[in-house]
Amino acid sequence: MSLLALFTRRPAKTPTPQATPAPAPEPIDPRVIAQFSTVGGATVDLRTTTFTTLYDYRGAPYLAPESYQVDGFNWTCHGCHTVGRTRSHSDAGYRNKQTARDDANTHAGACRSMPRPTA
Repeated sequence: MSLLALFTRRPAKTPTPQATPAPAPEPIDPRVIAQFSTVGGATVDLRTTTFTTLYDYRGAPYLAPESYQVDGFNWTCHGCHTVGRTRSHSDAGYRNKQTARDDANTHAGACRSMPRPTA
C-alpha cells in the first residue's frame, strides 16, 4: 500500500444530519407577568387575576358585609399543577404582587417536576 493511499481522505458514508425545526413556542397568556423555572425544568407562571373574597382589606378574620371582586395575582406550576393561594380558604389569589412573586419563586426553587411531555 502506498503512503498516498493511506492518507487520502475518503467521502463519508453517512449523510449529514439535517437540522430539525424547533417546535413553535406555546402562546403565553397576556396576563403572565413573570415566569420561574423549577428545578426539574417546568415553569411557574405568575399572572394577574381577579378573585372573589369575603375579607376586607385587612384580611382574615375581618369579614366584609358581602363578597366582592379583588384584582390581584396568582401563580400556577406547569410541572406539578400546584396553584398558589393565600392562607385563607375563601381567597383564590394574592393581593400583594411581591408576596405572590416570592411564593412562586419559592415553589419553583423546591419543585422537582419536569415539563409535561408533548405528544
